[in-house]
Amino acid sequence: MGIEAENAELQRIPTETKLLAPDDGVKVMKVIEMIEEDDDVQNVFHNMEVTDEIIEAMDN
Repeated sequence: MGIEAENAELQRIPTETKLLAPDDGVKVMKVIEMIEEDDDVQNVFHNMEVTDEIIEAMDN
């Protein structure tokens, strides 16, 4: 079929996502960023639905 794999890594894909208020979403995203900055952490997975409102609130 001529299909080539781009990568072969394990990913955790949530079956259910959680919608949070923008303020709560920003708090969670800040915690996720802090965890990702740790050199011992390889991957961070979550089931939060990242909305445009959360992204805009993070930019402010």
